[in-house]
Amino acid sequence: MKKPKIDREKLRIFILDIFHGGREYQTTADYKRTPFPLKAVALFACATVLILTLIFSIIKITDISAEIASLRRQTVSLSAKKMSLENELDHRYSFAEIIEEAEALGFAENGGRVVYIETTNSEDAPEETENTEEETAEEDTSDEE
Repeated sequence: MKKPKIDREKLRIFILDIFHGGREYQTTADYKRTPFPLKAVALFACATVLILTLIFSIIKITDISAEIASLRRQTVSLSAKKMSLENELDHRYSFAEIIEEAEALGFAENGGRVVYIETTNSEDAPEETENTEEETAEEDTSDEE
């Protein structure tokens, strides 16, 4: 019997094919290059942007909260100052002194003052508010002088 002749080139390709995964003979169904994971990269970029936005928002909220706390402290201190100034004003002038000063200026408790309104028509008479008899008498005496 004769020995079959072995083609050395085919043997070399066969052995290389075994060790390299069948690339020479294309023994796999379809050898495709692994696609670039564009969706995964885009998703990672979006997640990074959202996380950074969240972090910067928290920082901004912290700054605003600190500013609000500062304004509240100022409001409390200004309210206390307002109360102390109002108390000082109340103690500076008594109600009796205010009434005396008003009467000296011509005001009365149950009366009013004369108010003249300028008009363009000469037919209109000046309007007056209610005056007590005492004020009318005082005005007449002051006009004569």
